[in-house]
Amino acid sequence: MKQPDEFDSYDARKAQLEHDYRALLSRPNEPLRPGNGIFARWRHPVLTREHAPLHWRYDFDPQRNPFLQERLGVNAAFNAGAIQPSAFLWYEIVCLPTVP
Repeated sequence: MKQPDEFDSYDARKAQLEHDYRALLSRPNEPLRPGNGIFARWRHPVLTREHAPLHWRYDFDPQRNPFLQERLGVNAAFNAGAIQPSAFLWYEIVCLPTVP
């Protein structure tokens, strides 16, 4: 994941952020072997702070945020509970913002 350079233009920084976010969401994941037979551990965590939507973390208005600085720093994310009725799986996601 390339960190946006401070000298990149607004549009280049935004495009890089969106590219990295799409790459994160489409990254394949596989279970680690051997498991214990009950739970499967996965190579990549299912939910991290980088999974917080970009529109939560950044103000994409060039007038209010001309340097495209992160406005809401997400410090952690955790799965508060997962419910699996029938074929669907829902996650309750709790994001903890950083305190300045």
